[in-house]
Amino acid sequence: MHRIAQPGDEARLDAFLAQRPASAMFLRSNLAAHGLGGQGHDHATTYHLWEKDGQIAGVFGRTQNQNTMVQFPDNALHDQICVDLPRVLAGKPIAVMTGLSSDVQMALSALGLSDEDLYKLNHDEPLYQRDLTGFVPEQGALRRPEARDFDLLARWFVGHFQDTGIGDGSLHSDKDALVRAERAIRGDGTWLLCDKRGLPVAMAGLNARVGDTVQVGSVYVPTELRNRGLGRTVVSKMLNYEASQGTKRAILFSNNDAASRAYEAIGFEQIGTFRVAILKEPACL
Repeated sequence: MHRIAQPGDEARLDAFLAQRPASAMFLRSNLAAHGLGGQGHDHATTYHLWEKDGQIAGVFGRTQNQNTMVQFPDNALHDQICVDLPRVLAGKPIAVMTGLSSDVQMALSALGLSDEDLYKLNHDEPLYQRDLTGFVPEQGALRRPEARDFDLLARWFVGHFQDTGIGDGSLHSDKDALVRAERAIRGDGTWLLCDKRGLPVAMAGLNARVGDTVQVGSVYVPTELRNRGLGRTVVSKMLNYEASQGTKRAILFSNNDAASRAYEAIGFEQIGTFRVAILKEPACL
């Protein structure tokens, strides 16, 4: 049976998502930060629930900025979910979908969004995890972004979007980079690695936090400074700080082989496969 989550469902919903913690970080962190209201912030999320024998058995989340996230572990419910999804999402645009690869592919197929020409990015990425107990930091100075870093951050986010396939060089992508730069300065979990002169040389951040677990995102090193271990260093330094604050585990998904090698070099182990599907234009069902 399908229904939309209501106040009072929070604990049951998080308990269900906690059974697959590495792939449910976006869903759980949005729930922790914004509850079930679905209003007031880009990441505020409406949660669609499928229940079986009185227990939550599947979840589909849609944020205010049209990002969607899926968790469908019960194969016995897949046929019903595929019937329900087009109906419950009718008239609601979708720009992005993330989750375990099999879950995302099932949902996209059910929604009639399997045509690869619809996407600027639609691929699987290795999903990694690392225990932060005894984490050993790399050398290098780390600091939070400041107002003076705005132009640099905007350029770096444009570069990050291009590297990961999120951006396409359009005016819309440039505007997104400006928004991300502003958020970084306001304090969204972004860190800058600086050289001996105090000049920023790399960036990393967190895109989700639940309890004692964080998810790493927005790792970027300018093209001219690559192949020096700076990406590995900025992530390592950031996670050392997190470990000092009581964080026990880090999650991330890797966009390319070079990044994967860097993460593996600092102790991350692959635990699965995560799919990122970004449409060229939001699809209204």
